[in-house]
Parts: sequence; structure tokens; C-alpha cells
Amino acid sequence: MDEYRLRNSGSAAQHPYFFYNAIANNGTMVRPKFVRAAVKDGEVIKEYPTEVINPKICSDRTLTQIRDILEKKWYHKDWRNRPEANNSP
Repeated sequence: MDEYRLRNSGSAAQHPYFFYNAIANNGTMVRPKFVRAAVKDGEVIKEYPTEVINPKICSDRTLTQIRDILEKKWYHKDWRNRPEANNSP
């Protein structure tokens, strides 16, 4: 069911977003949302709860390994070597 919902939840281009979002949410995959609540005159008219697609995409050990890989790849290597970093004062 969860795989079906993920496949039918948007374009394939959005799947990396789901993955990175799940890693940031401690392994919980949630449907992206842009609005928490509708408010009129300071009163909440409607709330939009977070929809969990998959409560746990991987084990805690795998989650730690993925975070280590992403940190090494994106922060330590690519972040410092981007063109804008070399132009800063």
C-alpha cells in the first residue's frame, strides 16, 4: 500500500525529495504540505494534519549510515568546492 501511494503521489522527479525529507524526519516519510491551517480573523477554520506515508523507511542503523554519507558528500566535499565559496571575502 505504501509503495503504491508513493508511486502515485507525484512525478518520479519528486521521489528524491521524499527520500531526503524522510531522512530529515528520522526515517518517517510524510506527504509534503505547504499549509498547516486556514485562519480567518485569527481563528483557525481548518487544520491540515501531517500525512504519514511510511512511519519507518529503514532501520536506525541504516538511517545513521545514510546521514553520514550525505554529510560527507554534500557538506564536506561539495559545499566547500562550489564556485560561490571561492569568491567569498
